[in-house]
Amino acid sequence: MSLVQQSAHDVMAPIVNALEQLSSHEEVQFWWRDDDAEVSSPALDRLLALSTDTGVPVGLAVIPGHLEQSLATHLSAANDVDVLVHGWIHKNHAPKGDPASEYPLSRHIDDVRGELAHSLAVLHEAFPQKTLPVFVPPWNRLPAEFEDLLVECGYVGLSGASGNSLQNPGTASLRRAHCDLNIVVKPGAGCGADIRGAAFVAKSIRAGERGPFGVVTHHRLFDDATWKLCELFWKSIASFESVQAVSPRQVFHTEGMSEHTASRHVIRNN
Repeated sequence: MSLVQQSAHDVMAPIVNALEQLSSHEEVQFWWRDDDAEVSSPALDRLLALSTDTGVPVGLAVIPGHLEQSLATHLSAANDVDVLVHGWIHKNHAPKGDPASEYPLSRHIDDVRGELAHSLAVLHEAFPQKTLPVFVPPWNRLPAEFEDLLVECGYVGLSGASGNSLQNPGTASLRRAHCDLNIVVKPGAGCGADIRGAAFVAKSIRAGERGPFGVVTHHRLFDDATWKLCELFWKSIASFESVQAVSPRQVFHTEGMSEHTASRHVIRNN
């Protein structure tokens, strides 16, 4: 086994060990979200190819204000891809010294309302059969005080990251599914890849939680080691009969909102 493979197996070990303790009838669900899409690219091609190869549908969080026609054209023929709304232009408006956020409380509510509505409209026009009214805040930050605006603008779902303020519901009518695992490039040249949140998800599975556990990736930032870890992750958990991959459409119960098929997906271990 190469050093890259050994490192990948090591970072996946907590989840694999937790799944090994389950019987085949104890179903655990996972779903996949990839952030910051703007344009067609070789990295996007690799993401879509991996989704097809593994049988795992992906939710592509698209930045509406940076959307290029090449992405709309490219996704028109793509299967098992849902489109989510990733802010407006992914711009930091937070006051100096505060954590990055496109929608801090310091912004005027009318400006926020206008961007939320326009973002959803832009993606609906570009991807009429694929867009879900699900908001993915840039940097996973959205004040609870703005959640009523999401509902007002037609959103039904909200997806951020586990462990931040989005875990504290501000608007009960929003369907929430946050990402628990983050497949990332380690900082520094030659440092490989990592899965943040693996210990948390493993502990949750052992405690009886069955998901759906969200996995977030960023295809535009991936190097080869990170792609290999991502592929190994999906194909390794596919060996467990208890694991099911579900689409964002299923996670947010939006199956009836377009003609896109929302059938149950089983991960393929090719």
